[in-house]
Amino acid sequence: MFSWVLRSIVMTVVHVVGRVILGVAVTTAPLHGTVSRYTALAIVVLIALVWAGIDGVIDARRHPLVEDRDDLIMRWIGTGLVTGLAAGFLCHLLEAAGLEGIGSRTWFFDLTSGAAGTALMIILPAAIGIGLGRWIGKSGADPDEEAEERRQRRHDIALSGVGGEE
Repeated sequence: MFSWVLRSIVMTVVHVVGRVILGVAVTTAPLHGTVSRYTALAIVVLIALVWAGIDGVIDARRHPLVEDRDDLIMRWIGTGLVTGLAAGFLCHLLEAAGLEGIGSRTWFFDLTSGAAGTALMIILPAAIGIGLGRWIGKSGADPDEEAEERRQRRHDIALSGVGGEE
């Protein structure tokens, strides 16, 4: 449980700080708003992609058998959903407190469409990062014989449970 909570807190902070900096940048230099928006988006997406990729590499190297691997995509889906709601709520509060340019001025948008957009900005790059990370992690080492022996033992145990003693 702690793994997705930590990721949610960090990604929420990254998202909120990015939106605050973006709000300040857009209100002080409105002609550079497009560049500022794409830069903020790229930072959030890149952090999710790299962090999930590192998770994928670590998981692939820790568990050579595919069936032993952790469910990383569910970890990152939870992270994205919590981050979307928390970041939307915090940005709306900051907008209500007088910080211009970071919220939508409606609770409904910030906690529905805004939260869904934020969640997708995290979930989609994380899914790509997990896949790439696992591919990189497994390409570094050949499948070892011990992992194959464990797989064979599981198969033998399953067959002995079904067919009885041999």
